Amino acid sequence: MRLASRRISVPLCWARPVSGGVGRGDLYYYNHLSTTKGSRVQTTQLGLRNNSQATFPQTGQLHIQKQILHARPSSKASTNAFSVPERTRWSYLIPSLFANIEKSLPTPLFDKYEAAQKLGDSSTLTEEEVLAIREAYRLFRYELARRLPLLEDGIAQAEVRHLMLWPGLFRRAGVKLPLEDVRDHHVALIPSKLLSSNSADTIPVEEAASFDQRLMVLTTNVRQCVEQELKTAPLDSSSPRRKRSSEQLSKEWTANWEWHSHQ
Repeated sequence: MRLASRRISVPLCWARPVSGGVGRGDLYYYNHLSTTKGSRVQTTQLGLRNNSQATFPQTGQLHIQKQILHARPSSKASTNAFSVPERTRWSYLIPSLFANIEKSLPTPLFDKYEAAQKLGDSSTLTEEEVLAIREAYRLFRYELARRLPLLEDGIAQAEVRHLMLWPGLFRRAGVKLPLEDVRDHHVALIPSKLLSSNSADTIPVEEAASFDQRLMVLTTNVRQCVEQELKTAPLDSSSPRRKRSSEQLSKEWTANWEWHSHQ
């Protein structure tokens, strides 16, 4: 009688598939990610992907954590070029330098300064304007020195259209790029002969020569990259608008280098 009245227990859900040797602690747990290790780090992983990772590193899951650290874009161990923050790219650095120089050296003052450069006479500039130009030069050099390591590291991933703005940036600031070895001449990056004075630049000669030497190397690399790209890849002719934009950038590139070489 007792056997007849015994209740039969029915499971609420069907058991998950079992695969021998792939579970970790629970024999009824089927680890779908155990067959392909690469799928663990294919996407951005901000947490645990499976239950077996919850007991690291006591159960030997330290290698999975290392894979996650290398796969996360925000991790220090990540080496993916596409995970670099935008503010460290040329697409952000060059426009930010343009914005700084346009704010410190407004367009009317720059036009007046450029006209005085062509005439070779600084009498058209007032004393306040000369001081403002010198202050803009010091600020531009300070901002450039802060961004120079990022510019050196990001030149490999920079686009050609941003590299082509390099000589135009210094022309907008009224600064001549060092096109020759500055160690042989001991000259510093100066804005113009019109602004030369004893107090125009207080940077030590050794520090200025080191900075200008790095700037010269970066300028040489930029010029070689752009010229090689212009030779190998033709101008974008997919649409008339893009073709005009590419031709305009090419003309500005040539004109800016002529300005630097004849200053």
